[in-house]
Amino acid sequence: MWNSAGREAAGAKQCGRLLCSNLKLPQSSVFYRCYSTASNHLSSFTAFVYVCYMFIKRDFMLFVEMRDVKTLPPVGGQVVGLTLLGDELFVLYHRDDNQVVVYSAETSADYEQLRQFSIHDYHDNYYCDMTSCERHKCLYISDIENIHKLTINGELIAKWPMGGGRIGLSLTPSNNLLTGVCTEIDNESGKVIRQAAPLQSDINRPMHAVQLADRHYVVAHGVYYDGRVSVVDVNGQVVLSYGDVIEPLHIAVDKDNFIFVADYDNKMTLLSPSLQLVRHIEGAAGRLYFDQKTRRLYASQCEGYEVTIIQT
Repeated sequence: MWNSAGREAAGAKQCGRLLCSNLKLPQSSVFYRCYSTASNHLSSFTAFVYVCYMFIKRDFMLFVEMRDVKTLPPVGGQVVGLTLLGDELFVLYHRDDNQVVVYSAETSADYEQLRQFSIHDYHDNYYCDMTSCERHKCLYISDIENIHKLTINGELIAKWPMGGGRIGLSLTPSNNLLTGVCTEIDNESGKVIRQAAPLQSDINRPMHAVQLADRHYVVAHGVYYDGRVSVVDVNGQVVLSYGDVIEPLHIAVDKDNFIFVADYDNKMTLLSPSLQLVRHIEGAAGRLYFDQKTRRLYASQCEGYEVTIIQT
């Protein structure tokens, strides 16, 4: 005999299956997985309210005005990385020296340029990337050979060889590094501590990945005119996929798992957690960073020199 908690959880999952069926959502969808997870800890009614909130937010994001706050002018070199740490915006440029330019992200400062610095022994390439860690107050910058761990003023903390190739970077919920091929790297030692099983064979040329709270990964991958954004499980298998993109280069995910996608043709696409199209966003798209606190999206042009700040 099941206890009352077991019956409640089973009933909640059944309610979730019926809800997804009525809304024509697969049980593999992120909404269903979120519902099932929530129903293990909450009443079926509370979990139902959570799912309804996700749909309401999807519709809200469809109509909300997204306005440009500011465009940072070119300072030389293509923008190949963006991140925010504290009240400072860090921009990585494709050039020989002073690759990192730092701006104030305080509203009153209007993105005033604060300083710039060079990265020692940096192998410049368009496929570089940058992320940051608030807990450790440091930057991580990839080039075609290494990942550089730096202070906010550019002093080298550590350098880890990564074997070359395109190394998109993001930070996991546990504050470790994640590469585009879903390899998790310890933030202190630089050692590989976890990797999704070999990615499904049709995931061609992964560029950037973000780990979700449920340990699944959102991966931008594919060659020109054959791009996709996929949700991948820990076994490397595709759970969900969206294919109406040219060549996705970078992604940013908000706290509710809505996904901003930077595409090669200089457009941005906003996807729901179940990888349904919400809307296209006018503007540049090469590298992205989303600030959860202010809901500002920082976007650079593909092979471009400017950074646009968008209020979402």
